[in-house]
Amino acid sequence: MSGFNLLHLITNAKPVTLKPCGLPSGTCRTKKTWPKSFSQEELKKRLSPIQFHVTQERGTESAFRGEYTEYKEDGIYTCVVCGAPLFK
Repeated sequence: MSGFNLLHLITNAKPVTLKPCGLPSGTCRTKKTWPKSFSQEELKKRLSPIQFHVTQERGTESAFRGEYTEYKEDGIYTCVVCGAPLFK
């Protein structure tokens, strides 16, 4: 793809709006519950290799290859590490 075509694709893309989860502010993050801490060993057991890489090592997924790239279902999306609601 040429640079022009890529720029055209990027500049003409429709914006995606993510709605907040709708829970009252501070529902998930209180002094008693946040920040949650997990040992690296616990996370390595609980998360897939790509989840661990992205959430703990500042990694990224390959573009347009993620499990939810084409997923359009309604629902609340949550953090894979702590379970906090992110958006719906």
